Amino acid sequence: VVNMRDTERLIPVSWGKAQQAYPFEVHIEGFDRSGLLRDIAAVVADLGLNMSSASVTTHQDHTATIVVTVGVKSVSQLSTLLNRFQSVHDVLEVRRERMA
Repeated sequence: VVNMRDTERLIPVSWGKAQQAYPFEVHIEGFDRSGLLRDIAAVVADLGLNMSSASVTTHQDHTATIVVTVGVKSVSQLSTLLNRFQSVHDVLEVRRERMA
């Protein structure tokens, strides 16, 4: 601390060790409906995770493929994320893809 008079008032603090998040790509198949991407993004946000990319492709059979990349810190966090995606209304299939 530079230019501080009351240095005896300072206390040591520690923020803990930062845990690294690893990116996982998840493919989600569902019925094409308004708000599906919003609902997927809400799952990520509710878990306090970061979604670094998302893309949506719609198909003639009224389904959509959503591919998202999400940073997770543990296997249990990934499992929770996949289960929550599966519980979203109109989601048909959720699968994790290995990153290249």
